[in-house]
Amino acid sequence: MRLTSIAPALCFLALPALAGPATSDGAAAIEAALGHYLGQAGGLVRVVPEGESYTLTLDLQPLSDMARDAGATLAISPLHLTLTEAEPGLWRVEENEQLAVLFELPGKISYDIRVGSARLDGTFDTALKAFRTVEGRSADISVALVDQLGPQFRQSVDYRVAQSGLSATAVAAAGGGIDLSVGQTATGITEKIAFEPLVGAEADPFELTLSVADLTTTGRITGLRNAAILELVAWVAAHGDRGAMQADLASLQPLLNAAMPFWNDATLSGEMDTVEVSSARGGGSAKRLTVELALAGAVQDWRLREALGITGLSLDVAEIPDWAGELLPRDAAVDFTLSGLDMAAAAGLAIGEVTPDGPAEGFEDRLGEALLADGRMRLALAPETRMTSATYSLDAEGAVEFGPGVGAEGRFTVSAEGIEAALDALEAAPESIRSGAVPGLMMLRGISRAAGVGRYQWDIEMVPPATVKVNGMDVSKFGRGLE
Repeated sequence: MRLTSIAPALCFLALPALAGPATSDGAAAIEAALGHYLGQAGGLVRVVPEGESYTLTLDLQPLSDMARDAGATLAISPLHLTLTEAEPGLWRVEENEQLAVLFELPGKISYDIRVGSARLDGTFDTALKAFRTVEGRSADISVALVDQLGPQFRQSVDYRVAQSGLSATAVAAAGGGIDLSVGQTATGITEKIAFEPLVGAEADPFELTLSVADLTTTGRITGLRNAAILELVAWVAAHGDRGAMQADLASLQPLLNAAMPFWNDATLSGEMDTVEVSSARGGGSAKRLTVELALAGAVQDWRLREALGITGLSLDVAEIPDWAGELLPRDAAVDFTLSGLDMAAAAGLAIGEVTPDGPAEGFEDRLGEALLADGRMRLALAPETRMTSATYSLDAEGAVEFGPGVGAEGRFTVSAEGIEAALDALEAAPESIRSGAVPGLMMLRGISRAAGVGRYQWDIEMVPPATVKVNGMDVSKFGRGLE
């Protein structure tokens, strides 16, 4: 969890276009514009003219009242923003304050969230209904959680970030909506997790500490239908409770259709440097962790890509013997893409079923047919998928198509180096491990084909309905023989 500032959460709320110095009428217009999206609860939004600017206070006391009715305690510090109209339709938005959120459900769970310093400076464009630019800086961020895990156990989490930064830009997208780019940095991240057995529990206490020296993330969303999504927020605010929403679902359908496909493409990439984990039982570290995500919106050619990587992995656990340490991976990466789903058809079908009576009979079957128009989806492994240790390296790539009621069809190529070194390391392993691992590796080497000096390769082919071949050999019969 990372907190830079609460204010960016308002980046899609539409301020009115005013002109001239701050006035009472202008303050009322801002309150009305924000109230359209946040609701008209008394005192939630207060705007006061001060010279050339307006001071906006967002007081979430109504949420505290709702929590109290549910037997909980909630205290949220008011949010204060300074709004200055630089030119018609462009507002400078500034924030400089401390923030706090306290929540407690007695005997169950409690949160204590604090930001020692939150600063923000951005330019909001009323035509875009988004910030053209925004910069944020925060310091001394902390989250304390206590979770009562039943009558015998309690978990506590202490999460801290020394410094965090946020930057974002938005421009009008060619096909409608906005293209949004976001970057975030954080330093000095620590998280302590403690597991505490209570009276009568048969377990030992356990504490784990995680630290990250630096975190960097960048993201981009193209074709974000922010204005249409804003109207969905306004619909929720206008209806107040579940009963009112249920009675007026007919008015929600056109708003959902207008927001489709919500966005075109979204991408995220992140890096964590110098990651360390420690506990009384041992720990480990990694020089770098990386993640890349790409997610399409509710479009016909939907796809999801995920790439995860770790470099410089080192484990410091007394129970791991030397021979096993040579086989543990030091670097690893996986890069896969899932595609073949028609999210546009599925979302359109689901929106059409938004009625007070709920989906008609057979909805799940129709939804599955809409998602899988061709009856199959596709999973692909990129060539960057690999794993290396002190003794061996392993690479994989390929793709497979599959679906309900049909056999998998595709090809993968797996290659490896260092099998001999791995066999040598296993010589020091206990007999109970060596007796299974060594014959298995020798069998894999036996059905491989040479792909260079010391390199072995397995070409895996999947043929419907249930045949698997490795380098032309039908190995599915081995599995059938065990049934």
